[in-house]
Amino acid sequence: MAIDEFSLSATQADAHAHWRRFRLVLTVALAVHILLGLLALLVPRMLAIWLGLAADAGWIRALGAALLGLAMADAAGLLHRLRGRWAVVAGILQRLLLALVGALAGGGLLILAAIELGLALALSAFYLRFVKAELMSRP
Repeated sequence: MAIDEFSLSATQADAHAHWRRFRLVLTVALAVHILLGLLALLVPRMLAIWLGLAADAGWIRALGAALLGLAMADAAGLLHRLRGRWAVVAGILQRLLLALVGALAGGGLLILAAIELGLALALSAFYLRFVKAELMSRP
């Protein structure tokens, strides 16, 4: 290892690169939640049929509202690098909870559970790398 790897400018550049990668993953997660939330609110029957659920499942609109609320709460993580960290951590925990509920419910919700689990794991991995790099960039 060269000394240059630990210079202030190099560690700050590394932290910024990790921030850009995390922000990309979070943007994709927000897009998925907004898309699913709008589908659940606007065309709940189509989403129910796509997931293999009963077409009269009235709670699908509530799920759509919850997904849109989660996306709005996570937007703070996009706006502020470190001040939005609690929103990001809460969003990861909410995704894990949604994945658990979907897995326990079974049926067509297993698809949503897999999506939520994948997003939670990806976000947590990228956010952990960003936080480590950010801490290393502070003398």
